[in-house]
Amino acid sequence: MQTEVKWQIPLDKHLHSVLIDGGGGCGKTRMITRVFTTLFRTFFGPRGCVLAAHSNKAARLIGGRTSYKHCKINPSRLTFLGLRVQNPTEQRALEATWVPAGALIDDEYSQDPGAMRHA
Repeated sequence: MQTEVKWQIPLDKHLHSVLIDGGGGCGKTRMITRVFTTLFRTFFGPRGCVLAAHSNKAARLIGGRTSYKHCKINPSRLTFLGLRVQNPTEQRALEATWVPAGALIDDEYSQDPGAMRHA
C-alpha cells in the first residue's frame, strides 16, 4: 500500500519577497485568494500562510485578520513602548501565529504605519 507524500518546504530556508502592484480592480485580491494562499498552504501547511491587511474590510476579503490583530498591537498606542509584548500570554499567542508561518500575505501593506512595520 502506497501512502500519499505531502511535500512541504522546511521553514528554515530563506524566503523571497513578492510585491504585487496595480490599480484598483485589476485582480490583486483575487490573485491572493485564489493563487498565493493555495500555493503557500500547500507548501507550508495549513498554518503556514498568515493573511493580513490594514483594514477590517480588506482582511475579510482575503480571509485574514488585521495587521494589528496578528501583532497584538492596540492601534491607538503606536509608541515605542506600546509595541512591546506586554505579558507571557501575549508572547505565546504571537508564537502560535508566527512560528509555523512560512509566508505572510499583507494586502494594502502601504496603509500600515511605519512604526508597526519596524516592530
